[in-house]
Amino acid sequence: MKCYIFRVLMPVIVLLVAGGCTSIERTFDGYRSDQVWTAMVAAAETPAYADWTVAANDVWVDESAQRIEIYRHLRRVLYRPGADPHRETQTWRFEVRLRGRNPPTANFISRGIGLPTDAQDEANRFFLEVHELLLGIPAEARRQDADDALLDSFGVDERPQATEEVEFRGPD
Repeated sequence: MKCYIFRVLMPVIVLLVAGGCTSIERTFDGYRSDQVWTAMVAAAETPAYADWTVAANDVWVDESAQRIEIYRHLRRVLYRPGADPHRETQTWRFEVRLRGRNPPTANFISRGIGLPTDAQDEANRFFLEVHELLLGIPAEARRQDADDALLDSFGVDERPQATEEVEFRGPD
């Protein structure tokens, strides 16, 4: 009887952990809600992935409810020395809502089946993309009082990196 309960109960627990919705919230201090909304729509419509190719990106924008539904299908091929190429795919179904106004707060809700940590990584990637778009807003158009706190919350360092100057000489 104990074995039967374990066989029945364990898959239910796994489904609850892997199949449940994951919700992540991010606050954008120092920006107006219209600026954050515009950046969210842009990040949804033109995603940037370093190692993946976007095969499908279906985006539904509800301006009145400030809600974005996103379905994304990603592909990549990994090449490892001494091994055949390894093809991978990923599918994302998530919703992003702009909830708060002062300060603007965005809520990311994963609707797909998967590990909550994977959804957390995708939410962080999405919010970082929104943040990078917001950094492109001229300083006079955004609220300056909270810019440093926003950069610290994302772990972004705006200071320019030291570069080494190299002098090129032509043939003598």
